[in-house]
Amino acid sequence: MPEEKDYYHELADKWLKGTITEAERLALEQWYQQQDLTVHIPPAQAVSEAAHAARMLSSIRSRTKVRTARYWWAAAASVALLIGVGIFYKFRSPVVIAKVTDVAPGMNGGMLTLADGSQISLDSLHEGRVTTQQGVQVIFKNGQISYEGNGTSVAYNNITTPPGRQFHIVLADGTGVWLNAGSSITFPTAFTGVDRTVKVTGEVYFEVQASAKQPFHVQVNDGYNIQVLGTRFNVHAYKDEDYIQTTLLAGAIKVKSQLLKPGQELIEGKKQEQLLSGIDTTQAIAWKNGQFSFKARTRIDEVMRQLARWYNIEVVYEDGVPDIVFAGDMQRDLSLMQVIRGMDDMGVSFTLNGRQLLIRKQTK
Repeated sequence: MPEEKDYYHELADKWLKGTITEAERLALEQWYQQQDLTVHIPPAQAVSEAAHAARMLSSIRSRTKVRTARYWWAAAASVALLIGVGIFYKFRSPVVIAKVTDVAPGMNGGMLTLADGSQISLDSLHEGRVTTQQGVQVIFKNGQISYEGNGTSVAYNNITTPPGRQFHIVLADGTGVWLNAGSSITFPTAFTGVDRTVKVTGEVYFEVQASAKQPFHVQVNDGYNIQVLGTRFNVHAYKDEDYIQTTLLAGAIKVKSQLLKPGQELIEGKKQEQLLSGIDTTQAIAWKNGQFSFKARTRIDEVMRQLARWYNIEVVYEDGVPDIVFAGDMQRDLSLMQVIRGMDDMGVSFTLNGRQLLIRKQTK
């Protein structure tokens, strides 16, 4: 109803002026969450619209944070900036998006494979002892697996997080390991040798317990070796990406012949490698802290790969990958449709069929 829309536009104006009451703010937020509409913004208007949308989203829920883009086209393409809030702005001709079944965000879980090949689902464990292997107890508590005790012999376990899952484990030496969606780690139940070696794929964050007598080694994708003492670092090594990225937060690590210092990041592509210094390390581990963090000019296909892993969806481009970039941060506890709303007005449209997301270029 026009009167209803006018009422919520008035609430939006109050919000902008800082005069909105708590009850009105809640009503505005509830109304927004119920909308199945979005607005296609002309590119020429994108900068002012992005700025408005950024303010709306960051203050209404404090769930989406936007960094100012230097170029108008970067701002125009900012992910999670332009979701539905355009309804509050100048444009009053929304385009209806067909109602579809939403996709919930990922969750903690995965699959634990024991030394004998038996498997234990980590999606719904009860707290307490899970099993015992060669004198080492596997304990599930506070949403994480830990290995406790002195092993009598070496036995290897594997934890895999499929798309839509993440998990945190504590190895026998006290090292903390966080697995992002679509990742895995193979490790001994106890470290009894002269060193500590684990194998990983996907994206994994480590907080390694220092031990000069037992150096820590991470083998990535069966060929990329990281030597560690005591440190905190993240390795991003998905096989569907064309690079491996290692980010050091604290301590020291050696990757091949490169010795990394805190605040440095090594990016190794197929043809070249690049060592960056003074980077914002919080972006590298945003996923561990419950956020998506897209750097300035992140390509849409890279964004979509992250969403595909977390929401366990298939992404299909009808007309090829569009030349669009994004920048911005948002929480990973948003549903897929909440994310899609934020990306439906910058030159592409989305159709969700079950777990397949179809992306089309918009025609003028």
